[in-house]
Amino acid sequence: MPDVETLVHSHCHQKAGGAMKAVHRVLKLIPGHRFSMIEYGCCGMAGTFSLESEHQAIGAAPANQGLMSSLKADREARVVANGYFCRQQMRAHGDQRPRHLARLLRVPCREMVSPFKSGRNNCQRSEEVNMSNAEIQWDSEALTRLERAPVFIRKMARNKVEKAALDQGVKQITVEFMERIKQQETGK
Repeated sequence: MPDVETLVHSHCHQKAGGAMKAVHRVLKLIPGHRFSMIEYGCCGMAGTFSLESEHQAIGAAPANQGLMSSLKADREARVVANGYFCRQQMRAHGDQRPRHLARLLRVPCREMVSPFKSGRNNCQRSEEVNMSNAEIQWDSEALTRLERAPVFIRKMARNKVEKAALDQGVKQITVEFMERIKQQETGK
C-alpha cells in the first residue's frame, strides 16, 4: 500500500516553544504516511481574536496569503494541524478536514496501549525481535503477539517483558506470562 501524502501545519505555539522537534520525531514513527511540512506560517486565528466578527478579515488575510493556497495546491493530501483554532480556520476557508496528530496515532495506539492483546493486527510486522538476553526464550505464539505491537513500541514492550522474566526467574516467555505482566501493568 503506498504512503498517504499528509501535510503538517505547525501551530504557532509549537514553533515558539520549540516543540516541533518532538512532532518531527513522532511523525517519523508513523507508518503509511509521507509527511510534508506546510512552509507557510500562521493560520491567522490568534486564539479567539479572529472569532470576533470585527477581526475576521484580519485573521483571514494571513491564512489566505499562504496556508490556504498551500492546502488548495494539494487537495488530495490529508492535513495534520495540532492547533484547535488552526483547524477551525482551515475548515472555515477550505475543503479539507484537518486532524490533530493524536487522531493519526489512534490506530497504532490501539495496539500500543496493550501490545500484548490478541486481535486485529493494526500495525505492520517487521523483522524478528532481537532478544536482549540469551537466557530468555520466547515461544512462537508470544513472539507473534509481541510483533503485533507497533514498531515504535516493540522494543519497550520486549524489554519490559524480558525484565519481568529475569526478575521472576522465568526462562520461557509465553502468552500467559505476557498476560500476567499486562495485568500487573494495567490492573486489568
